[in-house]
Amino acid sequence: QEGWYRKWVMEMLQIAKPGAPVIVEQVSPPLCEAQFDFGGVAQDFWKKDTQLAALIEPNSVILEQSSLIPKRYHVFMLKKKDAKKKNDNDDDKGP
Repeated sequence: QEGWYRKWVMEMLQIAKPGAPVIVEQVSPPLCEAQFDFGGVAQDFWKKDTQLAALIEPNSVILEQSSLIPKRYHVFMLKKKDAKKKNDNDDDKGP
């Protein structure tokens, strides 16, 4: 479950502009904690995952409990302002 969420959010971070917010809504707890739901990730995942940490502003992760579905939550984070896509400088190289 963590791998899927990591990959999904990293895709969103890849297309987001530097400094832009990335929001994930209605995240379920892990399946082992909430067998009634589809399976998600624990809330501490967002602050502990080292691959995501390399792409987001430190201390920008904000969690909020869902008011619609009990035990679910929302995540807000900011893409690093200095984050660059791979090959950002390729346009400057010329023919």
